Amino acid sequence: MFRFKKLSTLITTVASLAVIALIGVALVVLYFTAADKMKDRAVEPAKSPVELVYSIVEQVYQQEKAGKLSHEEAVQKVKELVSPLRFQGDNYVFIVDSNYVLPVHPTLEGKDGSTIQDKNPDEKKRVYVIRDLADGARKNGEFILEYYWDKPGQKKVVPKITYAKFFEPYQWTIGAGIYADDIQKDVMALLLPILYAGIAAVVIVIVILYFIARGIGKAAGTLETAVGTIAGGDLTHTFELNRSDELGRVGNAIKKMIAELKEVLTGVIESSKESNTLAQNLAAAAEEQGAAAQEVTQAFERATEEFQNISATLQEVTSGVEEVAASAQNVSKSAQELAESSEVVAQSVKNGVNAIDVVTETVRRTYQ
Repeated sequence: MFRFKKLSTLITTVASLAVIALIGVALVVLYFTAADKMKDRAVEPAKSPVELVYSIVEQVYQQEKAGKLSHEEAVQKVKELVSPLRFQGDNYVFIVDSNYVLPVHPTLEGKDGSTIQDKNPDEKKRVYVIRDLADGARKNGEFILEYYWDKPGQKKVVPKITYAKFFEPYQWTIGAGIYADDIQKDVMALLLPILYAGIAAVVIVIVILYFIARGIGKAAGTLETAVGTIAGGDLTHTFELNRSDELGRVGNAIKKMIAELKEVLTGVIESSKESNTLAQNLAAAAEEQGAAAQEVTQAFERATEEFQNISATLQEVTSGVEEVAASAQNVSKSAQELAESSEVVAQSVKNGVNAIDVVTETVRRTYQ
């Protein structure tokens, strides 16, 4: 797999290959189109003599049909009229009957042509010239066959094109062929200027693509440097990218990002300063709170000591109270005993009073 270190090289290579492929395809299509048109034009010289012979055969057939000639005489007359005909040098017209026998031919007259093959260098693509030509004309009315054949004066076989037309009353195929090696020369003569123009166009396009790709590569390199610098934490990096395409818009977006990052960083720095001041204030407050806490602790310790003293005093008071309680219990017991004694004395006094009352009553009664 190909790897390119520079974007400009990648763009130039891909675009150049695409242009070359496009022009190559166009030339190939143009070649075959031109070749087909050349073949159509090349076969025209063969059509005229075939039409001429066709009209001759038609006239002879009309004479035979009118009873002026027998069939054998008609065939012999056709041979006499057609065999001498030549066009474009040594090119000739031939006739094939329904059995693939050639009644008119310079070298094969009266012979069976059904097994004759062409001289195509690729044996798998060889055709049966007489049979295929006659069958095609019989089926379609007229037929064009391309094949390879020996050309006088040349050591190698050359392409040949034969046009044939079917004469139904006699079941004859009338044909004439021309060598098509000149067609290739004509096609190349037509295509060479186009080929040279195509090559020049490819070179021009490649040069233009090179400069375009180089501009894109430089812009991409500028963006790469900017992004790398920003990624490293340097927001002071500046660059210029005077483009109105996608790369230019990316460059503007990066500039905007740098400006926004600067604003964010400035805010973070200000917030950091405020945080430091707040931390210092908190530290001072913490120290004050620590001192106050220490004073509270000391006061608590003093209170605890006082509480311990009060507790000891309370214990002493409690002991005194217990002793007073014990004395109170003794006093209560003595008071109870005294009360009991008082009740006895009171009863005695009461009894004494009653006794006095009795005595008094007795004395009173006595004096009455």
